[in-house]
Amino acid sequence: MSAPLRSGEMHVQHQSRCLMSFSAQVEDDFERHHAKVAFLWFENIILDELGRDSFSRTTRRLFGDANLTRSELHDITDAFKPLGSAVGKLNTRTISQSRFNIKGYPRWGQNHENYTYPDPETAAEAAHNAVLAHLEVKWNAGQRFTGIGVEYAEGASRNAVDGVLLWDNVKQIVDCSFHSTDYEKIALLAAVNFGLVALPYEPVQLFTTLLPDLSSVSWRDILALRRRHSLSTLRTVVRDVYDCAAGDLMFAQKSFKALQASVYDEIIDKYRPNLIQAVLEGIASNIPTGMLISPISAALAVKSASIEALKERKYGWVYLLRDAKRLGSPAVEQRDGE
Repeated sequence: MSAPLRSGEMHVQHQSRCLMSFSAQVEDDFERHHAKVAFLWFENIILDELGRDSFSRTTRRLFGDANLTRSELHDITDAFKPLGSAVGKLNTRTISQSRFNIKGYPRWGQNHENYTYPDPETAAEAAHNAVLAHLEVKWNAGQRFTGIGVEYAEGASRNAVDGVLLWDNVKQIVDCSFHSTDYEKIALLAAVNFGLVALPYEPVQLFTTLLPDLSSVSWRDILALRRRHSLSTLRTVVRDVYDCAAGDLMFAQKSFKALQASVYDEIIDKYRPNLIQAVLEGIASNIPTGMLISPISAALAVKSASIEALKERKYGWVYLLRDAKRLGSPAVEQRDGE
């Protein structure tokens, strides 16, 4: 483990920030989908930095061709923070000195053919082995790597482990979640089993399953979704369902679908057409009163506005999800409904 880090002066509500490693930022799906999901769920996204200009390069990749107004660009980029800004210069220096601090790679056996740690002594070594085992299945049909394949696998493993260790250091300074890559998730689980960190609280996993592929959705539309008041309600609903499921993602998904179905039924029952009431209100609003504006018409208008406001407060999160799915990829919408 690295040297102790100084605690930050400010702590915000749990899950209001997330950390994205440099490995996450260079993945193809980062700019097309994952950054948008994070922007909708978290108030701030902390971007790992490797090199002086890495943050500006990442933001140019994300928004350089987004055709945003100055106000829109400000509102979006204000949510993304470079690592140095989030933790401070002194802590950034300490973190940098601890990165990639595993020296060399294990080689043992009669012909040095083995490349895992035979008896992991640290969480980093256990995580390294776990990612390599996964890559053997994914990349090499479950067979051991040979030649240059070993180096590629070791590099991917080392990057995943570094992401987990980075988050372990950063969360000591600022409360934040870890928006991890698939390989980082494997490394993280191994580190949890080794006892390095506790299993993160991640209702964002449920939130992610509710959204379509956002690759084709513009940043302007994503910003419009984030600006809606009902997004806060949706976040609360997702957290509540995730908590009731005790972090069981599959159970949480089933519970959320059941909740949505019950809300749809409630909307249909509560706001079914009432022809008699509509006729009576229409007649009442046309009764001459001798005034420029009919008090009855004004009262009915206030009543209608109040009903709409109530519907937005109570059911706005359902419509927000529906609007997001309409904006997203049709192919994913079809899979989501299967």
